[in-house]
Amino acid sequence: MKKDEAEIKMTAKMAYDLAYDYDLQYGFCPQCVIAALQDVLEDIPDDLIKSAQPLSGGGCLTGVGTCGALMGGLLVIGHYQGRTREQFGKAKQLKCLMTGKELVEKFMEKYGNDITCKGLQTSFCGRSFNNWNQDDAQAFKESPCKKCCAELTGDVAKWVIELLS
Repeated sequence: MKKDEAEIKMTAKMAYDLAYDYDLQYGFCPQCVIAALQDVLEDIPDDLIKSAQPLSGGGCLTGVGTCGALMGGLLVIGHYQGRTREQFGKAKQLKCLMTGKELVEKFMEKYGNDITCKGLQTSFCGRSFNNWNQDDAQAFKESPCKKCCAELTGDVAKWVIELLS
């Protein structure tokens, strides 16, 4: 996936824009990251998008787990650099872990050390939202948090392109 710097920047911006737009339009941030990356990289299977849905909202919309967008980015890194079942017991695929660690560090550098969905919402809006409650879910959609989460989703997609290039 070696590209020149201008092409990497263009592809990273395209991934950012797609992920941002997908998140605003459809929600479910890990799926939006993966779909955007699928659009620009083209060899990501649809099953990866499908498998990422439960990672949304800090894990099934509970807010208590790691940001879904970040998890979506890590899944794509794993898709390209992770070990296969055949490699169990034979290879650690440290490159995958090092690239993933770089993504987590970039994320924390920009968004802070609390990378849970609730923690990020609180840092963006001063509160978190219960997306299982219809009124709270609507309040989230109408709050500045929705746009902040879309920006974060775009950042993850952009960073994955940069890290894999």
